[in-house]
Amino acid sequence: MPESLTTMPELSLVAPMYNESEVIDAFFNAVIPILNDLAPAWEIVCVNDGSRDDTLEKLRGWHTREPRIKILNFSRNFGKEAGTTAGIDYTTGKAVIPIDADLQDPPELIRAMVEKWREGYKVVLATRSDRREDDWFKRHSALTFYRLISAMSEVSIPQNTGDYRLMDRQVVEALKRLPERTRRTRGQRLHRAHAHVPARFQIPGIPRLDRLLRRWRTRQRRRLLRLWRRLTRPQVTQAGQPLGVPALRGRLL
Repeated sequence: MPESLTTMPELSLVAPMYNESEVIDAFFNAVIPILNDLAPAWEIVCVNDGSRDDTLEKLRGWHTREPRIKILNFSRNFGKEAGTTAGIDYTTGKAVIPIDADLQDPPELIRAMVEKWREGYKVVLATRSDRREDDWFKRHSALTFYRLISAMSEVSIPQNTGDYRLMDRQVVEALKRLPERTRRTRGQRLHRAHAHVPARFQIPGIPRLDRLLRRWRTRQRRRLLRLWRRLTRPQVTQAGQPLGVPALRGRLL
């Protein structure tokens, strides 16, 4: 058996997937060469979040060819946060990187994040240098979201960052000990007292990414209300101000 299959992985990727059949091949073809260059021992934990297409069948095919691709299969759709959390809990690598399978998170940035991690940083944030490739709705909704959440919460969330980041195993173990069942993981990760640094990137306007981004934007608009509820409900666990509103109203009445 190859040594890479028996030793502790240095790098773990976590990829939650929901109806990603169209992009699975492109995703693995993009990330596997990068992982092979960076570390002999790695794993990709793919979480099938109740997909209705043939995502699971394609994942099984890839696992047969490459056993370092591991699969968690949900019985139904639980949402991206649940999928990311389950994948992170399942990883064994020294560093863990959640990544979107539809390639909106540029795999090339993995190299820069690993370099910063090897310099000693425990968290490396993938930060977009600008949002010119986004349409007006996406740019302004993202800006409004970050401003609103920062005003509501004691946890400061840097703008233009998402779930795409590198976390050291020490940070992952601290995250796993948090008791919340409904997690807003990006805020919780930054809440831990570990040194972090940004790794900046810009999404290039090439046709393949444009097509994928248009598909992603359409899907996000349809789920806007669902997304807002998912993000704001667990935020109550980290914010003191929202909890103070009903208390103040009670005093006034």
